[in-house]
Amino acid sequence: SRETLMTLDPERDPDRPRVIAHRGGAAEQPQNTLGAFRACAGSGIDGVEFDVHQARDGVLVIHHDAWLDRSTDGHGAVAEYTAQALAALKVRGAAEGPPRLDDALEALGVDPRLELHLEVKTDHRGRVPNGLVQRCLEATASRGLTERLVLTSFRADDLERSVAACSGLRTALAIQLSTSWMVGGLESLVARGLRIPGCVISLENLLARTNLDLLLEVAPDRLGVWNVDDEDDLRFWLGQPVRQIITDRPTLALRLRDA
Repeated sequence: SRETLMTLDPERDPDRPRVIAHRGGAAEQPQNTLGAFRACAGSGIDGVEFDVHQARDGVLVIHHDAWLDRSTDGHGAVAEYTAQALAALKVRGAAEGPPRLDDALEALGVDPRLELHLEVKTDHRGRVPNGLVQRCLEATASRGLTERLVLTSFRADDLERSVAACSGLRTALAIQLSTSWMVGGLESLVARGLRIPGCVISLENLLARTNLDLLLEVAPDRLGVWNVDDEDDLRFWLGQPVRQIITDRPTLALRLRDA
């Protein structure tokens, strides 16, 4: 709810879009690394989006893809490595490997303004490991960060179950064109997300832009957009009544928004 969000920063203007750093601001820092998260803390941005997988030994780790090849010097599936083995790798552009969720929460937890947009990921077999969502909730709760959590998923059923188990949990349903057709189309998926109390409907940039009239009609005050990195696109969305903008370039987005 707006009241819950405003407790994070009483001086925050609720009518301006929140700027959320995608993977910690992937155009400005090596993505999903502790270095990126530490740079976000205290920077003035409103939140950080990051992605959680389960390693082979059950430890929760931060990485976007189910595979390591694209963004690290490792090869193969994240789920086939232990957390220690992942830490020994190097994320491209960094001197560190994919961090543990606990370490990421410690780095981000120092800034009480930051929303924590935690996205649960499917593994290399297209599955969300049993218990992954619940363990993410437990990890944030153990640090007193539940109020700042925005649990994010492309799977509405994950969010529905989580809200049923954790009253008041804030969520975001991510929607992209390439998968929305598999679950009945955009309107059906948006409607399902709107039935989840307070759930943000977070759409990829082009899909949101080409359906903006419909979205503003059915989901005012609950819209988000990702991934917005071009300056012209940022200017466009900063002029729209959206709740949040997820971007690889949070410093630019802040400068444009707050100018």
